[in-house]
Amino acid sequence: MKIRILLFASFAEEAGFAERLVELPSPSTVRDAWVETLRFAPPLAKWPVPPLIARNRSYARADTPLAEGDELAFLPPIAGG
Repeated sequence: MKIRILLFASFAEEAGFAERLVELPSPSTVRDAWVETLRFAPPLAKWPVPPLIARNRSYARADTPLAEGDELAFLPPIAGG
C-alpha cells in the first residue's frame, strides 16, 4: 500500500525532505511507516516514535493500522514559553 509521509519543522530540516510517498506491506501500522521513514531520514532515529502523529489529520498512536492512501504527519516536539 502507498502512504504519504509529511514531516514538519525540525523533522523536515533534519531529514532533508518534507514529503515522501512510501510503499508498505499490508497490514502495516503507523510505527511501520515511521521505521520506513527512518531509512530515508537516519537523523530522526533518535526518536523511537515521533512525539505527535496525525493520520488523515486526526491524532493517532503508533499502533494505529494504516490503509492505502493514508496521509501521515510526523510532528516534532515543540517548546514554548
